[in-house]
Amino acid sequence: MCEKLPGSVQDRRTPFGELNWIFTSITDTIAWNTLPREQFRKLFRQDVVVASLYRNFMLADRIMRFYGVHPQCSPAIPPTHKHPLWASLDLEIDMCLQQLPRLLKEEERRQRREAKAERTEEERLARMGRRDAHGGHGMAGSGGGGTADGQGSNGNFELRGPQEPRLEIASQFESVSGRQGSRIGLGLGRGSGGGGGGVIESDDESSDSGNDSDNPIGANGGDGRVTGYISSTYFSNQLYAFEVWLQHAATVVSQFVSDQGPDQQPRSLSTEPPPSLDPPDELPAVLQVLLSQQYRVRALILLYRFMNLGPWAVDLAMAVGIHPYMSKLLASTTTEIREILILVWARLSAVDLGLHAELLKTDGFQYFVSYLANNIHMQFEPVSEKVRLCDAVSAASAFTLTMLCKDMPSAQQACFDERVLDYSLVYLQRPDNGTEERARLRTWILLCLAELWKGFPNAKWMAMTYKLCVIASKRRQQQQQQQQHQQGLGGYDSGAQLNGDNGASAAAAGAAPSIEELLAASADDDSVDAKDAQDLLIQMAFHRSPLVRAAAIYAMGTLLQDVAHLGDDHGVLVIVRKVERQIFALLLQAAVDGNPMVRREVVNVIGGAIFASYFPQAIEAVGRVVGEEMRDHAQP
Repeated sequence: MCEKLPGSVQDRRTPFGELNWIFTSITDTIAWNTLPREQFRKLFRQDVVVASLYRNFMLADRIMRFYGVHPQCSPAIPPTHKHPLWASLDLEIDMCLQQLPRLLKEEERRQRREAKAERTEEERLARMGRRDAHGGHGMAGSGGGGTADGQGSNGNFELRGPQEPRLEIASQFESVSGRQGSRIGLGLGRGSGGGGGGVIESDDESSDSGNDSDNPIGANGGDGRVTGYISSTYFSNQLYAFEVWLQHAATVVSQFVSDQGPDQQPRSLSTEPPPSLDPPDELPAVLQVLLSQQYRVRALILLYRFMNLGPWAVDLAMAVGIHPYMSKLLASTTTEIREILILVWARLSAVDLGLHAELLKTDGFQYFVSYLANNIHMQFEPVSEKVRLCDAVSAASAFTLTMLCKDMPSAQQACFDERVLDYSLVYLQRPDNGTEERARLRTWILLCLAELWKGFPNAKWMAMTYKLCVIASKRRQQQQQQQQHQQGLGGYDSGAQLNGDNGASAAAAGAAPSIEELLAASADDDSVDAKDAQDLLIQMAFHRSPLVRAAAIYAMGTLLQDVAHLGDDHGVLVIVRKVERQIFALLLQAAVDGNPMVRREVVNVIGGAIFASYFPQAIEAVGRVVGEEMRDHAQP
């Protein structure tokens, strides 16, 4: 009877597929709790085939020891046959096999109903064929000659008409009862009557195979695969156990941090967990749950709570192999996991800097850019829980892009091409609702801008002349539209128009405007809702939050770095000197800010600008001051 267990390994919504899924989770958990971290990574995370071999070896080791056989593997792993989690696998197998007699009986009843329905359909078609044949004979007789269709020379009807419809219906039933590539054999065999017995219906469109991340396990046969099958509660129980561990861990971590060390300094959790806290055993099972849409949101929320415990928790998640799962979810179009997925990725990118190259290679960073672009309109909404959540997630997106652009020119270029500069400037133009989430969002938007244009002349030039770029590009578009109208082409793509509300830039309309076009554009043109970056930075330097003020001044410093690389053209120098005067005038006011963090950033910006761009003038000024002081002391 066990050989008749319905399902396939690839389909997790069937009994066989679900058991294989649980087996994978349990063996991974046993290996995670038994093997050293580095050995676990090599054997169970680097290669899928090697991981499958070792899972099968662990199962064989447990079974064959009962018969006095001791399997061996190379490289060797510690003994795992006595691990208590094997009892969970035994329980799941027993609960699944307990349903098997009922499932087989229900399958037999379904086959009988289908066979009866087919016979009824064949009889109906046969009666219809006889009536058609009788009608044809009467018409032939009235015609006075010839042989009627379906009538032999001896006057007997051969009833050839119904044969073709019967074959057609049979082929349709064949496609419904068991589609090619998706049949699940029960070993009962097919009947000669073509009734489709011996298979369990499987719908290709909802199959797990080929898209494991978007299909849940059907409960009680609700997906039509295995009627009456009750899915296991193993993964639900694992999530509950992980949640209980998180409640305990939060208490332990809070108490550990609050207690001061021997040197009367606060303790840090940057690398190691508290000594009294063991890693969670359920972590590999939680990663397996991410494959199921049914539990995915809950699993992501629990992972986010786990990573909030400290960097050591993020290191554990990376060690257990969370990266492939997270990368796969970035390609998902499901909107219900968007917010929590971005929050989890922010924790990962903060600790593991090696993920940045992967995000850039797979274009995964576009997931965060699109969230920023699609939620600009939320900045006008009144304060609510939805708006607070949107600001928090947008801040996490800006943080991830900030870490991506840091010291990575290719990432800076990619983000610039995806109009991150435009979206960021538009966010800074939107009103402040007075919440901490909005202040945090502006802080990371400013830092994202600082890392985006740091050492990137094209981004700096676009930021300094943003309003002029929009105006010049708008004029260029108007001229192109007039030319099209004169040529009789009519119409234009309204989606390519530039306006400050959607953050469109000169780059979106084609080539960047020339210096002559920028100088010809009027900065006092109020037809566009756009501001230059330096104007927005000066505005943010007077923000109520000291973090926003410090971030704004830091962004000013990166904007002024290496301005000589913008060129020595007279038009460029005019704009650059104007920007410098604006920023330095603001820095003189910010130098007396009440927050020491802001004052420190002011010193860094002024010092960096002087020694980078005005070092000879600074030495001359210092020499003049020193000479005056020496003359004053020399006088009697």
